[in-house]
Amino acid sequence: MKKTITKISIFAITTLIMFASCSVELKEPENPYYQSTELPIIVRDFVGYDYEDKNLEQYRHVDFEHINQHDYDTVKEYLDDNKKPVYNSENAANILSITSADSFAQWFITSEDINREVRTSISFISDDSDSMQYKYENRGFYPVDNKGFGDSEGYDTFWHNFNFTVESTFYLLCKKDTPITISCESDDDLWLFINGKLAIDQGGRHGYYTETITFTAEDYNSNAGDYLEVKLFKADRGSSQAVMSVRLSQEFYLKK
Repeated sequence: MKKTITKISIFAITTLIMFASCSVELKEPENPYYQSTELPIIVRDFVGYDYEDKNLEQYRHVDFEHINQHDYDTVKEYLDDNKKPVYNSENAANILSITSADSFAQWFITSEDINREVRTSISFISDDSDSMQYKYENRGFYPVDNKGFGDSEGYDTFWHNFNFTVESTFYLLCKKDTPITISCESDDDLWLFINGKLAIDQGGRHGYYTETITFTAEDYNSNAGDYLEVKLFKADRGSSQAVMSVRLSQEFYLKK
């Protein structure tokens, strides 16, 4: 008798578990990406090498407000393990506007002994009538005016906070049979990496110019439905005009 009761009990429990499992609604995994027109950026404010304020003398950085040179091949083809650009030491003899690998490594890290970090965002506009539908265009790009170390009062004709770097990350959705186009304009350095690989190289101190690339998912070993990670790095290293524009042929996404 005891054996029969045990068998019936096990059967009843198993039936209840199966019924409960069937009644649970299966949910698809939540998409960690969301569309946005506000792009968060990390700005790191530096002090120019020839800045004359003695209160800020200890912060003067040798790569800012120093040698004016449009250098090429200043960074390596891939980001490092921390997803930062790497100084191209193999081309050091031809890079005049960056002092060394060590000085360059300070550009995109936050250190109270070297720079001041400011977190803000830039706003893209949408224009369906243009093939470059999402745009941020700014010929007066001063994201840290009255912030960081303060405006450049030593350069009395400008009254802006120059000499800073910018770092940002966004994602692009690969769509079937749809190429993606990105266009960037900058004075001074700007680098764009897609899935860790260099795609746009505007290194060195220079006047503003534009570079445009078009690519497909296959170019990055990806498929429709995949998201490509885009890392944007920029520097302003002089006390004249600061320019940055980014134009995209489709919407961009951020990670939750």
